[in-house]
Amino acid sequence: MNVTTTPPNGFCTRCGAALQVGDRFCGKCGTAVIKPTNLPIPTHPAPVAPSQPVVAARNYVGLSDYYQREFSMIESSGEQYQGKWNWAAFLFGALWALTKGLWVPALIAFVGAIFTYGLVGVIYWFIFGARGNYMYYRKVTRNVNPAY
Repeated sequence: MNVTTTPPNGFCTRCGAALQVGDRFCGKCGTAVIKPTNLPIPTHPAPVAPSQPVVAARNYVGLSDYYQREFSMIESSGEQYQGKWNWAAFLFGALWALTKGLWVPALIAFVGAIFTYGLVGVIYWFIFGARGNYMYYRKVTRNVNPAY
C-alpha cells in the first residue's frame, strides 16, 4: 500500500495530483495520505515520469497521419522496426511506388514483369507490401532510392 504525507501545498508526493483538505487517498493514484510530521516538505509537486518514452522525432510535414506515425516509429526504434504491412503498396505495387517517388524499384518491377511474364511484378507486390513503408521512409529521410 502506497502512503504519502500531505504537504501544505496540497499535492500528492507520489503522482503530483492536487489534494483537497481532508483527503485520505489521492484521487488520481490511490495513494494513502497521512498527516505531515516533521519530515522535510517539498515546495512543488513531485515529478512524474512519462508513461511513454519521449523521443525527439522529425516533423514529417505534408505526409498523411499514417506515414507520420509509421516514420516516427521507424525513427524512434533506430530503424529496427521497418514498418507494418502496407495494403496500398501491395495492391497497387509499382504504381504506388511511382506516386511515392520510388522510381528505381518501380522500374525494376515494370521491366522485370515484362521480361518474366509478370513473375517479377508479382514478387514486387509482396516486397512493396512488406517493405514499402521503410522504402518510402528511406526516400523521405535520406533521399535514397533503395532497390530491393
